[in-house]
Amino acid sequence: MDDRYKTLPFIHQKNSLLTILDAFSYNSRNKILLALEVCSELDDEDDKKFRLRQTLHTVLWEFDDAIATGFDRWLDDNLLIRHHAIIYHSLNDGECGHECQLCKENYRWNI
Repeated sequence: MDDRYKTLPFIHQKNSLLTILDAFSYNSRNKILLALEVCSELDDEDDKKFRLRQTLHTVLWEFDDAIATGFDRWLDDNLLIRHHAIIYHSLNDGECGHECQLCKENYRWNI
């Protein structure tokens, strides 16, 4: 399995992004949510991923570390690990009593 964020299915990209959405500014959150809404209307998986990626490459300019390391590397470093956490958590569902931060985020974003 290729451990690159951009190789993940769109739904996994979306779910991992939602766990970090609050780190973005208000305007960037709105851009991301609009992109996700547009993506929900698209049929092609590659089109969805492209649309989301274009938006992320616009909003990541507000993070100095994303600029310094490069946007693709930043996505791999920050969102791929969140994807792995979501998968781990789903495989070990219930061990936390549904009171952990991931459960709260899953409920909040309905993922």
